[in-house]
Amino acid sequence: MFLKSKYILLYNSNKREYNYYNINKKRKKYKNTSSQKYIHNNKNSLLKNINNNKTQIKENVGNLLNLKIIILILSVLLYIQMIYITYNRYDVLLNEKLKESIYKEENYDTYLENFKKMKKVIYTANLGKYDTIKNIPKQEGWDYINIIDWEITEKEKKNTNWTFMMIPDFIKYMNVSIIKKQRFIKLHPHLFFKNYEISLYIDSIYILFGNIDNLIIRLLPPEINIVMNEHRTRNKVSDEMKSVLSFKKEKIEVIQIIKERYKKNKFPDNLGLIETSFILRRHNEKDCINIMEKWWNEIKMYSHRDQLSICYVLWKEKKKIKLIDKNFLFNYLERIPHIAK
Repeated sequence: MFLKSKYILLYNSNKREYNYYNINKKRKKYKNTSSQKYIHNNKNSLLKNINNNKTQIKENVGNLLNLKIIILILSVLLYIQMIYITYNRYDVLLNEKLKESIYKEENYDTYLENFKKMKKVIYTANLGKYDTIKNIPKQEGWDYINIIDWEITEKEKKNTNWTFMMIPDFIKYMNVSIIKKQRFIKLHPHLFFKNYEISLYIDSIYILFGNIDNLIIRLLPPEINIVMNEHRTRNKVSDEMKSVLSFKKEKIEVIQIIKERYKKNKFPDNLGLIETSFILRRHNEKDCINIMEKWWNEIKMYSHRDQLSICYVLWKEKKKIKLIDKNFLFNYLERIPHIAK
């Protein structure tokens, strides 16, 4: 006899007998209330701990960020204070040195008046449109001349205080690179500005601001003819060579020739390094012309990287110039990066 499918035959081992069970019959679910309560309480406690931990983490992150901000603010304030101290220290030293250096028959006020009457020029050279034309603040008593080799538009002329001068033909047709042509202009103000007593060359990446008379009169007392500034980050010619090679600014063979030449002539590598983006000169003086010509010969014969050769030339000619501290000058200069092609 066949049973209906809703029943199933099961063996009960306690009673040692078989019984039929209705598989569709609903059975009561066993509930262990104490276990469920324990699990529920543990779950709530765990969630509460997680939330507390999240809050603590948020507070810790917030405190860390606040600490970083405080450290950053303190660092900026310390840097500003260092610049201020450096500026004031050199300001005082330069003033004292200037007053000491004035000729006995002159006093400071007389020298200042004479200085203001001198013909003075600030110039740069922008060949091949290497940089954009930047507007610069103009100060009375100075001419601003930008030497170029390209046709400038009227719009470009209106938006700047520079007066533009076309490159002379004898430079234009020189059998050297355009970079060396720029260096020639940089080192030969006595050819372009014979009617001026003082010239200041600045690279076209810089904008000069502030009281220029106040700056120049401190840096250029009567007995000084050449003023330049210390390099900001390096203090050895050998380090400059490494930097030039790392940025692929010169051929390895050229650097090797210069290196061997300096070694052969026993040029000491501990004389410091000069940054040549700022050159203040009494450019018509014979000693100044001599140094510039010797410097140009080094550039023409070897590398256009002029910072490699200036210290060597000064050492070889036993010429001392005035060096500005690397931090002082940048109170008056704003650097705008090249837009090199």
